Amino acid sequence: TRVDMDLNEDFLTSIKKIGIQEPITVEKIVKKGVTTYALLNGDRRVSAVTLLEEKHPNKRIEIPAIVKEQITDLHARNVVLLTSNGGKPLTMLEEATVFGRLKKQGMVELDIAVHAGKSKATVYNGLLLDSINKELKDLIHKGGISATLVIDTIRAHKGVVKTAEVELMQAI
Repeated sequence: TRVDMDLNEDFLTSIKKIGIQEPITVEKIVKKGVTTYALLNGDRRVSAVTLLEEKHPNKRIEIPAIVKEQITDLHARNVVLLTSNGGKPLTMLEEATVFGRLKKQGMVELDIAVHAGKSKATVYNGLLLDSINKELKDLIHKGGISATLVIDTIRAHKGVVKTAEVELMQAI
């Protein structure tokens, strides 16, 4: 979920009244017979619906979706993940999530860097950021702490994420 999404009242009211008109795009992923879906485009709409459903738990809002078959080429997947963001650049946290997904799919840091057009250091820092706990990710998302400070603290602790997390949470 983006910090700069501008989930203003007009947007939320429109969704309450007429629902989601433009479909999101998801990728169908089948692994070991289990089907899941990964969001490729439409984070703002999904975030708005999630917010509305949290405020009104008894009301469900349908989100139309375009389903793309699983992208098997890692380079193609990388391009889709890095560019399917409604034309906005990814935040450090979003970029970190993409790097983490690619690593879980078997790519090594150097391959991620080459395919993403980023430095190896940027990818390494992104993977550090992706490895932090949800509480710190939420704080970054809400603007309570900067992604750069989190990365710097982890690096100061020689990459030991848990120690850095404890220090950061105590400081907050």
